[in-house]
Amino acid sequence: ASDDTSVTHVLRRLLLDAKPFATLRWEQDGSWRRLDANHQPHTGRNLFGQVDGTGNLATDHELFDSVVWTKTPDWFAGGTTIVVRRISMDLDLWDTVTRGDQELSVGRDLDVGAPLTGEKETDKPDFTAINEFDQPVIPVDSHLALSHPDNNGGARILRRGMNYTTYDAASGTRDAGLIFVSFQADIEAQFTTIQRRLD
Repeated sequence: ASDDTSVTHVLRRLLLDAKPFATLRWEQDGSWRRLDANHQPHTGRNLFGQVDGTGNLATDHELFDSVVWTKTPDWFAGGTTIVVRRISMDLDLWDTVTRGDQELSVGRDLDVGAPLTGEKETDKPDFTAINEFDQPVIPVDSHLALSHPDNNGGARILRRGMNYTTYDAASGTRDAGLIFVSFQADIEAQFTTIQRRLD
């Protein structure tokens, strides 16, 4: 939702309605800024300051339906599967890494989110480009290179992420990171394929 008031109301109503047959076991708050300062849609940023979700297909893209909506089995046709992961991010360590190394680890320019071989966020990465040291401009072990459909047999997912922070008063520790959410027609063929390569 665009604000917490709506989410809080819906959550409260759902929990009350489910009380006779269900118990809340886990809850995670998160937020994401999908509009820029001029209230125009844009790709949000994770807590590392990197644009996150650039590779998502638009809903009118010719591949969107095959990526998100399953066709089999018949009883599940038109449905989708979801993966939700809470990914803790070591922000203190990230802050000690040079900007250049941060960009190399992700494979994208920090300012605009462009691949290191491009100028705009939506530019197609060139994984064959070589720098003056005879090394790939986009490192082969960067997040972009490892997760890109060109390097995963075309495997894609629809990502929706949210940033989170939590504080445990008892231990005095704070945790922050990304609530990774992906939708895909086939978890094994899509999410697992990409995850194994990232691993």
